[in-house]
Amino acid sequence: MSDLLERLIRAASHSGVRGVLTALETHLGVRSAVFAMGGAPIEARPAQVSWGYQEVLAAGAKEHPGDGLHVFPIKNDAGTIIAFFSVEAPGGMRTDLASAAELITMELRRMGAKAEGERALFRDVLDDIVVERSRPAEILSRLQTLGLSVEDEVKVLVGSCRSPADKLSTTPWETFSVAGRLHAPFLRTAYRGAMVMIIPDADVAEELAPTLLEALEELGTPASVGISALASLGGIRAAYFQALAASTNGPGLQRSGTLDLAQLLAQSRVPASLVTASTHLLAPLIEYDERYGTDYLSTLRAYLQHDRKVVRVAEVFFMHRNTIRYRLNQIAEILKTDIDSTRTLVNLTIAMQLHEAGFTPQGGRFTT
Repeated sequence: MSDLLERLIRAASHSGVRGVLTALETHLGVRSAVFAMGGAPIEARPAQVSWGYQEVLAAGAKEHPGDGLHVFPIKNDAGTIIAFFSVEAPGGMRTDLASAAELITMELRRMGAKAEGERALFRDVLDDIVVERSRPAEILSRLQTLGLSVEDEVKVLVGSCRSPADKLSTTPWETFSVAGRLHAPFLRTAYRGAMVMIIPDADVAEELAPTLLEALEELGTPASVGISALASLGGIRAAYFQALAASTNGPGLQRSGTLDLAQLLAQSRVPASLVTASTHLLAPLIEYDERYGTDYLSTLRAYLQHDRKVVRVAEVFFMHRNTIRYRLNQIAEILKTDIDSTRTLVNLTIAMQLHEAGFTPQGGRFTT
């Protein structure tokens, strides 16, 4: 083992990616940087380098780089590129740089595995918060274990898009935690078909919301991100429902407003009979979508959200209003009801809110 490799290994064990880049700068006199997929800087030494993400992509396309910018793709365990290691150096250093790239790959994979474990833990805590399965004191203790403080005020982001739910969990979300900082400044997980983040910093929440929206839009459009009001740790449940309700208001960034009665109902302990009735009401539409690959449930949701304004729904789906009218006629036929009657509108609105909140006769929370 070469002396340089030993120094790189020691640096990685002590300071991770930052240590590797610092060792390269100290012992080889080269400048280097690591960029996440999409261009977010993870780490650089010195702190500012003279090239950006586009230069990295261009240099990475070269088959035999000489002197200048060398680029090494960093892949996760599944073989997906999650970052790029770039170094400005003579061509003769390629072998040493490749060793550094291997160490950076190992470090980012370790961080990714740690982040996945944290996401799994947070998903369990979040579910207990939403369904009120645990006592408040126990929830606070578990949140503190995940890195939050009882003094923290947080914002909740709930992001969704028209994409299979499993894509949310396979997307390399660890890039959010390593971008700019080599520790996780917030909690995030895929939950009930959406990406949920709890961020203990209002300014960081505002910065991350557009980033989350952009990532979701790459998976499928339309995409939306709901942003809650600032809340204490004890108010996370209400903040989650605020963000969830806001995310259903349409595509783009949506901020929480006043909860309506149907949304407040979805935060309560609901009688089992109401959950069963709501599930029965929407079941024909859900089954039809699953059988024929249609998107009628989303159409109905948008129709209710936008006060039955066909033109607005057509804008959301980028469709002609006659296509939306055809869909609504199909929905009425499938549900065997007049979807514009006052009684049906009330029933559908409540049923949709309970469905969005994840209530089911088997797994939802309700009273008997």
